[in-house]
Amino acid sequence: MGATPEISVIAPSYGDREQLGALLASLARQTLAPERFETLVVDDGNEPPLSLDGLETPAGTQLIRQRHAGPAAARNMALRRARGRVLVFVNADGALADDALARHLAHHEGGGGARAVLGRFDFLPRHRTPLVEVAERAGVLFPYPRLTPGEGQPFWAFWTGNLSATAAAVREAGGFDEGFPRAVWEDVELGYRLARAGVPLVYDDGIGCDHDHALTLAGWERHAEWFGHEWVRFSRKHGGATFPILAGADEPTEAFAWQCMAGLLHEHDAHEARRQALGAALDGLAARVAAEPGRREALLAEDAARVDGLFVAVNTVARMRGIVGAIQGLDPEAMAARAARLARPAVVHTVAQPRDLEAVPRLLDVVGDRADLVVASAIYLSPGQLPDDRRLRAIRVPSARSPREAWGPVLAATEADALIFVEGAPLPTASAVRALARFLGVSPWVGAIGLAEPQGLAHTSGKIVPAAPRYVVATTREVLERDPGGEGSFLDRLPQRALAQVALTLAGG
Repeated sequence: MGATPEISVIAPSYGDREQLGALLASLARQTLAPERFETLVVDDGNEPPLSLDGLETPAGTQLIRQRHAGPAAARNMALRRARGRVLVFVNADGALADDALARHLAHHEGGGGARAVLGRFDFLPRHRTPLVEVAERAGVLFPYPRLTPGEGQPFWAFWTGNLSATAAAVREAGGFDEGFPRAVWEDVELGYRLARAGVPLVYDDGIGCDHDHALTLAGWERHAEWFGHEWVRFSRKHGGATFPILAGADEPTEAFAWQCMAGLLHEHDAHEARRQALGAALDGLAARVAAEPGRREALLAEDAARVDGLFVAVNTVARMRGIVGAIQGLDPEAMAARAARLARPAVVHTVAQPRDLEAVPRLLDVVGDRADLVVASAIYLSPGQLPDDRRLRAIRVPSARSPREAWGPVLAATEADALIFVEGAPLPTASAVRALARFLGVSPWVGAIGLAEPQGLAHTSGKIVPAAPRYVVATTREVLERDPGGEGSFLDRLPQRALAQVALTLAGG
């Protein structure tokens, strides 16, 4: 295998096939002699598998394959094969400056003990959008301006886009924790363990690396959700006080999740309005900067306070969603899928007497094409008494049955995961039906939501209450299927199941 290299460059790759060529080409241009370093590219389960054919690669490049398991597992896979005494971690969508490896190595020569060295990881100019500027100012996206070059950097700056560390120190620390499956917290968590072991983190702002990544608002919001989700894992391991995520004495407990859930119920629709306002503001800024590139800094500064405030609010709510999901056992993908399933509800209208049928045509107008209507009748319905409509399903529920016994026919009549029970007047509006289904998606701990009296609020808001209002009640299929039965309605049994009841106040009422 030839002489032992001094540096092992480790680059996990998943979903960044197009950018990988630029990274390898930058390694081939290094001023450090090629025999002094090796490059380990880990194909983290890409489909189709990665190939280095046709790419400019430095000498000593190896392609390692594994099933998709995340960057922590990929780096550990390379760590087991690495021969260098110094490890340089890079992202596959990075491109190192020509002297980057030489500068990294210089920090690890001349004695002085183990250390880690952080270089820069700067977005390419075409990716330096107003969103990137705002996220950097907020301190949530590689906030290099908050760092002063030299030793004593905080553990949360252990970012593996362009970072070196002594191989022995990383191995002694146990490598990366593969319990962190995403590209979030997995590097900072190792940085925390190294810091606890006395390995200092040095920042050298002269070690350059370009970052070829396009950041979108939707992508950032999902990242923020995962940040909150994985913070729970980190805090269960090291304590919430190690990194207070919401600027408080936060611990990943059920009580903290309930506090976050209450905030999400209150802010759900306000958050969406802020998100839309932020997106419009960022798009407007991008258009003005493109039209007047010479005034870029001035244009970005003009509306900074408002845009920064919107961003911080959107980022905070996204983190809260991730925290709630993690403590309740759902990751952001599962939470999003659950909310999507609940978005198309079934409205269940109980018919106890003939005059109740008068509401059916109006309810069909209410459900529109975004919901289904189930007519659960305790009386005999002759042919022609109900409209012929594909959205409507009629079932017979004898009045002698208990409410719980009636759920079987109701659930069999619809595939909807969200059910909205309507009894008597006034009937809900179409916007109320959509809002009830929307707020059910906030948390699996929400057992039922009822419409509250109008209060003239600026935005629709949910509040956890001892008992939900009962004339229009939304719940989920899972809540009904798992109801243990007994005296009263399923609502009466929600407290013993540790499920929340929510009063929903519509905007402008």
